[in-house]
Parts: sequence; structure tokens; C-alpha cells
Amino acid sequence: MTTLLGELESKATSINKKNLVIQDFDTKCPNRNIFVVGGPGSYKSAGYVIPNVIVKNQQSIVVTDPSGEVYEKTSNIKRMQGFDVRVVNFKNFLASDRQNFFDYIDKDSDCSIVAELIIKSAGDSKINKDVWYKASVGLLNSLLLYAKYEFEPEKRTIGNIIKFIQNNKPNQDEEGSVELDKRFNELSKDHPARESYEFGFAVSEGRTRASIILTFVADLRNYIDNEIRSYTSDSDFDLRDVGLRKTIIYVMLPVLGNTVQSLSSLFFSQMFQQLYRLGDENGARLPVPVDFLLDEWPNIGAIPDYEETLATCRKYGISITTIVQSISQAVDKYNKDKANAIIGNHAVILCLGNVNNDTAKYIKEELGNATVEFETSSEGSSSGKDSRSKSSNKNVSYTGRALLNEDEISNMQQDKAILITKNRNPKIIKKLAYFKMFPNLTETYIAPQNEYKRKKNQSMIDKHNRLREEWDKKQEKNKQQKLEEYKEEQRQKELEKEQQPQEEQQNEKVKESKDKNDQEDKKDEQQKINDSKKAFYEKLKQKQAK
Repeated sequence: MTTLLGELESKATSINKKNLVIQDFDTKCPNRNIFVVGGPGSYKSAGYVIPNVIVKNQQSIVVTDPSGEVYEKTSNIKRMQGFDVRVVNFKNFLASDRQNFFDYIDKDSDCSIVAELIIKSAGDSKINKDVWYKASVGLLNSLLLYAKYEFEPEKRTIGNIIKFIQNNKPNQDEEGSVELDKRFNELSKDHPARESYEFGFAVSEGRTRASIILTFVADLRNYIDNEIRSYTSDSDFDLRDVGLRKTIIYVMLPVLGNTVQSLSSLFFSQMFQQLYRLGDENGARLPVPVDFLLDEWPNIGAIPDYEETLATCRKYGISITTIVQSISQAVDKYNKDKANAIIGNHAVILCLGNVNNDTAKYIKEELGNATVEFETSSEGSSSGKDSRSKSSNKNVSYTGRALLNEDEISNMQQDKAILITKNRNPKIIKKLAYFKMFPNLTETYIAPQNEYKRKKNQSMIDKHNRLREEWDKKQEKNKQQKLEEYKEEQRQKELEKEQQPQEEQQNEKVKESKDKNDQEDKKDEQQKINDSKKAFYEKLKQKQAK
């Protein structure tokens, strides 16, 4: 599990294994990350990527392959070495394995990560994060959560989210109601999607809401494309497979202007996330080590937390080779400080030459200074009447100068490379070339990239079956719960019916008793009145008699 870097200087015309410069898996360097910089035609693919793809046969490999050359020259070789060969083709989605990012949304917090990567549009990490941007991210996060809990597993795709938006308009209709609001309000108050929606998009009104919708629609424009919808409709392999069995993934990127950087950056973000989670489940170590060879790395798009990944990946058995044409590419994609942090997390820098002035200056500073010895001499003569003499003096001085200056780096011989390793002296080494190392091998096993046929593997079939089973169990549980609620409701109604006659009978008795008491009271009252009248007349008679 070594990485080929180059060859020591020798007079031999053929490559000698003893002269190979390699990085071992158990290197004493802080990490196994390698930063490769070289301009066009500097043998980045021919001298570094292809030789390493061929010789690495004890670990999984993820290699970016802008032109598809690496796949065509090595994929059949890797099949013979026992690798599961996979292609993710952002140039031609019809000749690509599919990847649905929903298959890797394991936690609610994953939705916000996916939402931000998608809304970043072209993957520019320096995008202006204004209020519309943040609100658009919040809206997509709510929709992803809704799909996670309310869509059937097979329907959890970005395409179906777009359909959901089309069927439930987010703006007011003529009557002043909002269909999207209604759908979220149907959810329970503690539902993650409703909570996200109510504390975000739901509070917007009028022009603010219209601006959010415009931003949201613009950022999802790529996903309306039928090929992209097809690519994101399913997953043909599980990203975790890379850490479980020998697998090689060829990631083909557009050479000019990657307009789907949100997809490619999302792919790598979820790849690292899944490998780290797999490692954490396995004692912070992957069952199968993984090497990333990221040619034309800036064209992937900004990968979240890339510098942190570089700093922590070794313990999981991951190594990363970051390949660029110039240092300024890294600065443009991120910023100067972050670019320096990224480069600093590579224990090895390999400069393949043909670089611009900024890169040459950076390499010069990394090389540092050397002490140079200067010797100066002077002669003098003197003469007298009878004699003549001569004298000479030698002076030795020391001065510091750059080990190599910008011109020497820029104009380095075509077959030479500069190797800078932390805590070791730098070296000038010879570049490798796959056609010298393996004459005729790659041409014998050519595999045309556009003839690749996707095939869903068993691990992803099993995963989708598990998701369906979980969904069916959840639906059955909800059905039983609703049935129990219905039964309880009916039981309460029956009890009310049973209690009603008893209550009416009791009320009737109470009424009868009350009526009886009232009648007796009336009789008593009447008797009192009669007695009072009788007494009055008796007194009146007695008075008249007198």
C-alpha cells in the first residue's frame, strides 16, 4: 500500500525498483497526504495518477478523471485485480452510476448540510450569504425534512421535491391562501419539518417571500434537467462500500466549466461523511483503507471542512492527494488563509514543474535557503632597487541564498520534479511515466468510457429493502395507532349512550322527588293559609258576638 512519487537520479535508461521514491503506508510523516502541483503537460496524469492507480491493489481508490483517460487505461486492469469498478460521470450522466443524496441523509442535521451545498449553486464557498441565500437554504432544509419523514423511500428524490413545490405553490393564490403553508400545517406541531418551516419561510411575507422563491428556483435550475433527475433518482452503489471492500470509483468531471459543482462537491462531502461514520463504527478505522487521487481538485467545487478532513483522515486509514495546476487555484476556490491551511495539511509537496510565478515563489519559500561558500583572492606586487616580490591573499565567506529561485523552478528540466517532505531535506527526483513502467499494458486493456453500463449492487438493494421495510412498519404502526384511536373514540361514544339513559332516569327521579316535595310544600303552605283564614274568621265572629 505504497504511493509512487518518482525515481532517484541514475544513469539507467530503464526504471529500477531500487531507485523508486515511495511513501509507505506506515510512513513516519504526520500524514499520508500529498499536494501535487504542476502546469499543463507536467505529467500529472501520466507520471503520478495512472502509475499509482495501477500499483495500488490493497486499498480502495477514488480518483478524479477529468478526461476519462485514467478509466480507459486502467479500469480493466483493476477488474482483473479484483476491484469493484464504479463510474460517477458528471460529463455524461447516461454513462454513470447513479447517486441519490437522500440515501445518506441519516440524521435531521444532514438535511441542512445537503441544503447548503445545493443552494451554493456552483459550489463557490465565497458566495455572498445574504438574507435571500439563507432563507433559500432554510426552505430547502424544510422540504428535505418533509420528504425524509413523509415521502415513501422510493420517492425521496430532488425531482419529487420539485414536483411537490409545483403542486403546492409557495406564494399566495387569489384567495390569499398558500398551499405550501397548508401542507406543513397538517403536520404535528413538533414535527421537524414543520418546526423548520415555521421558524423560517412561513414568517416571510409579500416581496420578501417572492425574493426567496426567486432565489430558490434559480438555485434548483440544474435539477430540472432530465439527465440530472435520472442521476439523482436512485443509487447504484453505497458510498460505504468503498471502506468495506476493494472498490475503485472514477469520478469524471467536465474539463471546461463544471456547471454542476454543487453535485460533485456534495458527492465528495457525503463520501467523507459516510467513511468517517463507518470508521467510527469500526474502532476509528476503516476495514479497507481508501486513497483519494483528486486530479484537477479545484474543479470538484468547494468541499466543506476539507482542511479538517485532511488533518484527521490518517487515523481512519485515508490518504488524500490534492492535485492542482497552480497555488492560485486553491486561493481562488477558498481564500488565502484557508488555502494555506489546506496545503499545510499535506506532509509531502511534489512540484512537477511548468508552474506560474506565484507557484514558483511559493515553492521557493517552502524550499528555504542554502548556505553558499564564496572564495575570493587578491594578488599584489612590490619592487625595490635590487628585487621584486609578489603576494596573494585568499578570503572565504558564506552567504545565504534560496535553494532554488523562481526561474530555476519554472525552467526545471521536463523530466525532473521537486520533492518537499516535512522534517526532511528536499530532493530533485525524476518523474515516472506509466508507458515506461508498464509498456503496452494500458493499451492492451482499453475500456471506452462511454460504454460503461451501470448496475445496482446487492448492498444498495439490501439497503433500499430495509428502508422499505422500516417505512411499511412505520405505516402499519400509524395505521394501528389510528385504528386504536378510532376504537377508543367509538368506545367513548357507546359509554355516553349507555350513561345517557341512566342519567335521564336519575334526573327523572330527582325531578319527581322535587315535584313531590314542591307539591307537599304547596299543600303545607295552603294549609297554613287556610288555618290563618280560619283563625281570622273565628276571631272576627267572636268580636261580632260581643
